[in-house]
Amino acid sequence: NDLAWWCSIQFDDSNSNPLSSAKHIYKDKDTEITDLVIPEGVTSIGWYAFYGVEGIKSVTFPSTLTSIGGSAFARTGLESVAIPPAVTTLEEYTFSGCANLKSVTIPEGVTKIGFSAFAKCGIESLTLPSTIRSMSQSFYGNEKLTSLTLTDGITTLSQSFYSCNALKEVHIPGSVKLTSSDFNRCENLETA
Repeated sequence: NDLAWWCSIQFDDSNSNPLSSAKHIYKDKDTEITDLVIPEGVTSIGWYAFYGVEGIKSVTFPSTLTSIGGSAFARTGLESVAIPPAVTTLEEYTFSGCANLKSVTIPEGVTKIGFSAFAKCGIESLTLPSTIRSMSQSFYGNEKLTSLTLTDGITTLSQSFYSCNALKEVHIPGSVKLTSSDFNRCENLETA
């Protein structure tokens, strides 16, 4: 009944969160919550808070939110995500394994996208803000990603687009220092 309280819990892993086995959240015995609205006033969402809740299709974040814990929405049914402007770091595995996640909006101000934060999602097109300073295999295995735009300011990719097999087009500014593994296993890449 208290979603703000639930968001404050820091679970140790997915097994310690009962929602990861339930796969669904209900408002009452007959009403499933598929459009999750995190209440205003919540400043952080704990690690593994909604891990594995396949019934969640969308989430609305409050303007007060400043942090989202690792694996907080991993393996959910989310279809799109807009990160709020006050969030500067996306922790490891935050949205990992969200196969239905097609659209992600990452605002200016985000400086770090953690290890595998969006790994194996269904993202189709992506533009990253210039404020990003750290990534690590962050978008690994996004097999539906066809278009990627990087902006001036980003300097390293750290294998963040490894195995994005559908990737055809990448816009890379001069500030990015590429390594041989940043786009490894991107067999369909035509334009960079």
